[in-house]
Parts: sequence; structure tokens; C-alpha cells
Amino acid sequence: MEKQPVKIFLAAAAAVAFFSGTAILDLRARAKSAWLKAERYGQWQNRPELKKNHFDKIYEKKSAALKKPGISAENLEKELAGLETEKNFLVKESSAKYAYLWYKTAATFFCRPQNEWCTRAREKLAPAKERWKADMRSKNIKFEEWMID
Repeated sequence: MEKQPVKIFLAAAAAVAFFSGTAILDLRARAKSAWLKAERYGQWQNRPELKKNHFDKIYEKKSAALKKPGISAENLEKELAGLETEKNFLVKESSAKYAYLWYKTAATFFCRPQNEWCTRAREKLAPAKERWKADMRSKNIKFEEWMID
């Protein structure tokens, strides 16, 4: 009879350890993913042709998937026009803004407990914000500091 409470305690402790470990690994993976996206957008800021190529490939895949038998020419035309509009929007959208937002995401939302991806993101957060501000100034976009935090 004495062994039953011990078994329950050990099972509960094992469950807590398992779920805590799983949560930590999940947060670390999410932080890494956000950091990698920030790095990609940072690279695109310096080399916009890479960004255009990326979204062109996505557009090609999506448009090829639409071109199946059974879809009317009118609907196909509407869908392709929508995809083209989406692609153009994504290509023109500020890479500096998204780099900052993804660094901020990695540095703030996925840092409990602290991990290397959060640390890396925090190091790049302030410079990314300054690049975004410079990008907005170059496009004559008026902004206040509170608007970008």
C-alpha cells in the first residue's frame, strides 16, 4: 500500500519533466524559426532580387496548382489576378520592417527560458529598427517613435 503514492508521485514528476522539456524545445524552435525569418528579410533588404525570386517561385507553384481541369477560364483569371496582386504586394513590402518585426518576435515572445536565438535576436533588434527607420525616411514616410514599437 505504501508504494502506490510513490508511483503516483514519480509518474507525475515524469509527466511534469516531459511536458516542461517539450515546451522548452518548442519555444526554442519557434525562436530559431523567427530569427531565421528575420535573417532572410535582412538579406532581402540588401538584395531585393532574392526576395522577388522567392515570391516568383511561390507564385509559379500556386498558379500551376490552379491550372487544373475543371476550373472555368473566368475563375482561373480571377484567381491568377489575385495571386499576382498578392505577389506584387509582398515584393514591394518593406523587408526592413519585417526583419525588425521577426527579430522582435524572437527576442520577446519565445525567450522563457532564455536561449541562444533570443540572445542573437536581441543583439540585432536595435540595428534592425534603425534600418527600418532609414527605409521609411528614404520613402518619405512620416512616423513617430511610438508607431514602430
